[in-house]
Amino acid sequence: MMTTAYGMNTLGMPLIGMKNNIENIDSKMLSEFISSNVTPEKITIIANGLRNHEEFYELVDSTLGVLNPVREHSYKRQKA
Repeated sequence: MMTTAYGMNTLGMPLIGMKNNIENIDSKMLSEFISSNVTPEKITIIANGLRNHEEFYELVDSTLGVLNPVREHSYKRQKA
């Protein structure tokens, strides 16, 4: 139904990808995707029930680097 409403764009895309594209996915492609999409600027860190906020912050900071405030307005999204 979503594909009928939106075509093969945004909300109409399959959640688990297209079966005929599986042969095109390799370690290089996944590595490039991760390096361009999993960046501190595009990650939101959320924690619940922390006992020590400073320790958590230091762990995140040492793993991901300095996190800047969310700049959601700078991302362009396609209209559904």
